[in-house]
Amino acid sequence: MRKLAGLGPIRFHDLRHTADTLALDGGASVLTVMKTMGHTSRSMTLDRYRT
Repeated sequence: MRKLAGLGPIRFHDLRHTADTLALDGGASVLTVMKTMGHTSRSMTLDRYRT
């Protein structure tokens, strides 16, 4: 299916980033996403997932 959609390889780690970006876009708190990701600061989370 991935090839039919014209997508390249998708790694498990890519899914992790997608899930957290969608969580923030969907209104999840930065603190919740930070804890889920195991980050040590809110700024680390926002630097990676701010859209």
